[in-house]
Amino acid sequence: MKRFRITYKECKQEGKAIVGHIATLDVYDAEVDKGFVCIWFDDDYHGADLILNANLVYKIERIEEEKK
Repeated sequence: MKRFRITYKECKQEGKAIVGHIATLDVYDAEVDKGFVCIWFDDDYHGADLILNANLVYKIERIEEEKK
């Protein structure tokens, strides 16, 4: 099973100000395409579950599976 950890900047508007903080997601698969990062949380590939602007993504790293 492919697993990735995505670190990105999550932005929210609070009143007139836009506030951002660093967030992390553990996902099944991720793909970079034309300035966006497409994310799947499971193995159902009927469209991405979440799409992020690539400018907000800091790091995509593979999570090593533990050997049993």
